[in-house]
Amino acid sequence: KDDVAIVAINMDLQEDDTVIREYLNEKPNPGIDFVAGTEELLRDYNIIYTSTKVPVGRDSTVLWRGSGEMEREHFITVFEGLKNS
Repeated sequence: KDDVAIVAINMDLQEDDTVIREYLNEKPNPGIDFVAGTEELLRDYNIIYTSTKVPVGRDSTVLWRGSGEMEREHFITVFEGLKNS
């Protein structure tokens, strides 16, 4: 957990940090940073689905990209890659 930063980007561009804070007050998610999305951010990472995952290494290299459900083993592989990046 301490070796990898997890950032969740809100795809609803009408919602700001206030809405995100209210959501987190109702449904806390320790260990995950939530940020408001911007058109530029969504475009830069080609985020078009709510389930889009884009692991980015410490050197800003995109290690993998995908969407939809992932098996536990795949998550482990991705997190190990992030940890070692």
